[in-house]
Amino acid sequence: MIVHRGLCALFVGFLSLCAAGAVRAEEPPIVIGTGPVAGNYFPAGGAICSVFNQASATDGPRCLVQTTTGSQDNLNRLRAGEIEFALVQSDWQYLALHGGYGANSTTMPDLRAVFSLHAQAITVVAHPDAQIAVLEDLKGHKINLGPPGSAMRAMAEGLLGTLGWSRDDFAQITESRVDQAAADLCAGQFDAFILPASHPDAVVAAAANLCGAKIVGLPKELINQLSADWPFYAPVDIPAGTYAGQSEAVGSYGVRAVLLTLAGESEARVFALTSAVFENLDALAGQLPVLGALTPEEMIHSGLVAEVHEGARRYFQSFAKE
Repeated sequence: MIVHRGLCALFVGFLSLCAAGAVRAEEPPIVIGTGPVAGNYFPAGGAICSVFNQASATDGPRCLVQTTTGSQDNLNRLRAGEIEFALVQSDWQYLALHGGYGANSTTMPDLRAVFSLHAQAITVVAHPDAQIAVLEDLKGHKINLGPPGSAMRAMAEGLLGTLGWSRDDFAQITESRVDQAAADLCAGQFDAFILPASHPDAVVAAAANLCGAKIVGLPKELINQLSADWPFYAPVDIPAGTYAGQSEAVGSYGVRAVLLTLAGESEARVFALTSAVFENLDALAGQLPVLGALTPEEMIHSGLVAEVHEGARRYFQSFAKE
């Protein structure tokens, strides 16, 4: 079990709960593995813990977050018993169940889903002067796929591979990092870039504000095909008005952040965490912009490849009857 004092020190940036945690030392805390501080998983875990701690009884467990390097690290920690819950991308969830993950391609048949959170959607952003109105218009242009080995590059190449396109379909391929993409697009170094993004996204907003860049929607047939072929993908709508100059909703697809645990985790603890979140969705959404568009239906169904934990299932059954 992780040392409670260290977890309190980590979580104090979100909430001043260490004193309360000390009072509740008799019951082990609920520990959620998240991601790097700079990403969305760490504050998303903090938002979950915040609503749980505000809703839970004074003699119940406290919820604490643990920084990690991301999905694979979280799966390893969950397997090792270092954390009780983990935020994991839905594609990593699939690999852990079916394809194996990591150097030794291990699988986790006892992995269980609790609920899903925000989507990370494939997002095609084009310069307004490039005359790229639909996805097919990318051909013949200069596009940025991101550095080799990056998540940006992997998801961009995944999209192009699905379309059956090759490097020869483009005038030029560039490799700007995600933090350079908006400035380089607006400076004319390329005509479009592709990245996975949880919306609203700072990079996409910067491109829209800096030079009026537009999001290019993906064909519905492609979205439906990928979502049917791969259960870790789900349709994503980027609502109208999310970015400057965006007058209509834009369709895409992507992975989702999923809260996972193991089959042996206490049913009562999973039920308590699930009910606290679902009964306080407005408070959850108010703490992080990417959680603002969540709906209960998405959280119950979208991206949940693993079998749902019995504690969450019991809550969903009672939730559906209301």
